[in-house]
Amino acid sequence: QCLLMQEDYLQFVQQIGSREAITRRFFLIFEYEPWSNTKRSDEEGEAINALQSAVHTATNYLRQCGNEVIVPENWDEFTVDVLYNLLCRNESAVKPLSVRAQEVVAEYLAKGRDSEIDHIPATEFCAPKSIDFTHGHHICIDGLYYAYLLVPLMATKRRFSRLLSLIVNAGDGIDMDMFLSRQPKETIIQKVGQQLRINRSKIKDASDTNTDFDDIDGAIRSGYFLKEGLANNEDFYYLNLLITITASNEEDLEWKVSEMKKLLLSQDMNACTCHFREEQAFLSAFHWWQWKRNCMSAVNATC
Repeated sequence: QCLLMQEDYLQFVQQIGSREAITRRFFLIFEYEPWSNTKRSDEEGEAINALQSAVHTATNYLRQCGNEVIVPENWDEFTVDVLYNLLCRNESAVKPLSVRAQEVVAEYLAKGRDSEIDHIPATEFCAPKSIDFTHGHHICIDGLYYAYLLVPLMATKRRFSRLLSLIVNAGDGIDMDMFLSRQPKETIIQKVGQQLRINRSKIKDASDTNTDFDDIDGAIRSGYFLKEGLANNEDFYYLNLLITITASNEEDLEWKVSEMKKLLLSQDMNACTCHFREEQAFLSAFHWWQWKRNCMSAVNATC
């Protein structure tokens, strides 16, 4: 009877996990982008200082809101572990990174590459064994199927905070990447001012019974809101969402993609499928183009 109860409870947990998130992980990735095009002698040092300052500021704000921020002792090991969990989801669930590292070292020894043990690339420990990019509607990594949905910039309209909450609390196999790109204030102020003048000229020729009147009026209000924020020393960001959907087979993957599109549509958000662009979506989710070049030497990719 105890065994039957445990099996029933295991099924119950799996059922909940398929419909609602049980555990949640959030990663903040900062990218250094110098604003000026002038060459500086200590560019690397400046980048490190800027990134450390951004991390310190974000950590303080998150802790003030009652959140816990993980500060690893070894950043290199932590990064490899994160990549291993994200790329090798099936294997990492049953095999920790330490065991994977021992297997990699054993393979080097078996091939007589003893002299390279101290210089094994980090990608050897986190790269999956196979990646299949031959399908137009999904990719397959170590037997796990991936599909991607892109929420364009112009589709992000209203109830955005509620939408983020729905995606974060979605079921198992739903991941979200949020890309924020800061824009130069001078360029944005010029564009906002130009668009305001265009919209004001349009609304003069439109009557209040016109179907486009409310849209133009809303655009003008939004323009003044942006202009006021920029005048108050606020920054302007472009935002895009990339949703990663994973499943153990193609049928479940198609069902999850369909349900996620319905959810986004109910929140007035238009999601674009990344058909025949799955490889680009995969690289965008990790945002490591240079990493891909180094990693593919350790991956048996099917192209």
